[in-house]
Amino acid sequence: MARITTYAEHLFALETLMQALRDILRLPLEPEVFLDHLIEEVFFFDRSLNLLQRQIERHAELADYKSLLHSAGRARIHFSRLIEDILRKGSALNLTGTSAEKRLRVLQEAQEREVERLKGLISSQEGERDVVSPEEISKLLSPGEED
Repeated sequence: MARITTYAEHLFALETLMQALRDILRLPLEPEVFLDHLIEEVFFFDRSLNLLQRQIERHAELADYKSLLHSAGRARIHFSRLIEDILRKGSALNLTGTSAEKRLRVLQEAQEREVERLKGLISSQEGERDVVSPEEISKLLSPGEED
């Protein structure tokens, strides 16, 4: 039996992975061992969040649409905090003045802008009622039609 994974589960999994990396960053790590992998993980999170958010935004008809937008925003906040932890002065990774630092700062700023955009999108949904269009009603009431 095929299992359907929801957007919420994907976002939860990403947040869990981000938190695990934040916990790992508390250890005295050798940059030569972990830095490349951490940077790869950061770009994985960026790609994954962008993909999931685009998919969610295309499906405003979902019953939990606003909740998913909130979850996407929360995941982006977690992502921004992960980047902040990686960039923190005094961390074992010490990226100060490197090209990696610049790239991560750009990503962090992008997360903050995206959180603000999501807040606006959520606000625009306030007060909107769930309305079923006439086409949807016809489709739901039509006997025997399958997608």
